[in-house]
Amino acid sequence: MSNSRRTRLVTEGAVIVVSILLAFWIDAWWDHRQAQITESAVLESIGAEVEENRIELDRLLDLNETQFQRIDAFLGMTPDELRSVPADSVSPFVAAMVITWTYDGDDSAAGLFLGSSTPVTQHARDVRSVLAQWVRLVEDTEEEKETVWELGIDLARLLTIYTTPVASDGQGRLYQVAGRLGPTLLAQLRLDDGFVAALQNKAHYQTVYVLELTQASAVLDSLRVLVQEGAGTAEARSN
Repeated sequence: MSNSRRTRLVTEGAVIVVSILLAFWIDAWWDHRQAQITESAVLESIGAEVEENRIELDRLLDLNETQFQRIDAFLGMTPDELRSVPADSVSPFVAAMVITWTYDGDDSAAGLFLGSSTPVTQHARDVRSVLAQWVRLVEDTEEEKETVWELGIDLARLLTIYTTPVASDGQGRLYQVAGRLGPTLLAQLRLDDGFVAALQNKAHYQTVYVLELTQASAVLDSLRVLVQEGAGTAEARSN
């Protein structure tokens, strides 16, 4: 075989190898690009979900703080002082005792992302780590959430003993029905050691529940900042 023919065969073989490698590279690049696009869309959904959860969690924490303030006021007042409160304050006082406000967030996008394949970018890996922490902390509050609900039901059951005299006035939410009894009801409840003990027990577990939610809230803030930083970086790249 002549040298020129040998050289031509080697060259043709090299071209074929390079073409195959190039095709593989293009396929890999395309797959990676598509994965980045999908990942970006999921992260955008997570960002929207984080904003919704931030609003709902803030609302929930504010409601619980209002309840704590009213419970503290009720426990700190004497029966005589409670008899003198305005009539329209009775229902809010009772509502703070028996109504349970708990957090029910949205984790649909979070679940999709955490259950998907390994993230493509470092930013997505960082988001995934903090997101997993947020979901875990919220899940950890479920036991306290259930306990507070049960204790609220127990308080409502104790309250109905006092509301039977106004049952004939019609149905309604329990705290509204209780409000028909006026400030005298608050004085009676304050003198009822069983009711006060049940209220203190509920307030204790409610405080524990809110403390756990506050911890989760701090992680949600970190997640929010991280997602926003990533959105800003992506926008800068596109410009």
